[in-house]
Amino acid sequence: MPLSEKLTSSRWTPTHDVTLLIPCKGADCEVARPLAARLRPYVAAVHVIADRQYGEAIKEGLGIVATSHTVVLDGDGQHRRETLLELLRQYRPETTSLLIGYRTHGLSPRGIASHLLNFTASLLAGQHVPDFGSGARIFETSVAKALLPHLPDGFDFNGALTMAFLLDGWQVGWTKVPIHPRATGQSYIRVSDGFRTSVTLLRLSLTHGRLHHRHLSAQ
Repeated sequence: MPLSEKLTSSRWTPTHDVTLLIPCKGADCEVARPLAARLRPYVAAVHVIADRQYGEAIKEGLGIVATSHTVVLDGDGQHRRETLLELLRQYRPETTSLLIGYRTHGLSPRGIASHLLNFTASLLAGQHVPDFGSGARIFETSVAKALLPHLPDGFDFNGALTMAFLLDGWQVGWTKVPIHPRATGQSYIRVSDGFRTSVTLLRLSLTHGRLHHRHLSAQ
């Protein structure tokens, strides 16, 4: 049976109930748009949000999402068809509100910084967090929308979203996904972004409310 049929015949149907958001910036958008076309058969809708701050792009995209679940894939070429399919295979919406595709970080300066941030996130969350800032994830749309007022507009959005789910008691899962080199070789991440992410982690851990319970009581 083709994989698309296996996905559609499972307990939920991503082709009907999942929207894919692909944020991109600059030359990366020349990669993101063809990727969106290739991935369109596997989901209900695809939106490419170009030339915004990262968090701003996801917030804008969520504003037009009409499905119960949302996938976010970075548009820089690191994530392709197999990443999306792995997320759809492993996601169990009846038990998991956020599934993150994690990467293996090396010992480059950027990799070491990622290890330190993951270690800090693990301490604050009280559980192992292998890749809190990954740009490959699927989540329950309504939960993410409820959290949006508390999340930043910049690069640290993904890490903040991960911590918000964890601190509010939602079930977060992890699955390893394949990673490719950036198609353009460009990274828009600066040293200051890492510092800003650390501040965001501390702020969320100290001040974040129990939106989980408010979300449940509103249903």
